[in-house]
Amino acid sequence: MSQENVEVVRRAFAQFEQGNFWVPELFDPDARVRWLDVVGMRSETVGLQNMSDFMKTWFEVHENLTMTAERLIDAGDQVVVFAAWHGRGRASGASTDWPHAAVWTLRNGKVISIEGYNDRASALEAAGLRE
Repeated sequence: MSQENVEVVRRAFAQFEQGNFWVPELFDPDARVRWLDVVGMRSETVGLQNMSDFMKTWFEVHENLTMTAERLIDAGDQVVVFAAWHGRGRASGASTDWPHAAVWTLRNGKVISIEGYNDRASALEAAGLRE
């Protein structure tokens, strides 16, 4: 099942790389996301509608927003992802890149949670792995 989990995450990132962040078929309806801490505070959403609403706030201040995965690491019912957000500030026009890591947890082929981290070591540790 763990390789299947990696494939689910790979399918999600294939869409994210094209700027499509709405792939509800890959997520449990009650999926929990603890978003990447980019301004000194963490945000959490539960459920597809809350996830969508949160993403809309990102699109209000960024344009050409995409996310690419550099590496996917099989960790059983979890997948550790080393990735980066890419975009441009709507007001400033400045290009931005936010490298980060995340632990995606899956059950029955659906994403049930994503936990964002600012560094790779923290994500690996959360999944019980080391570099």
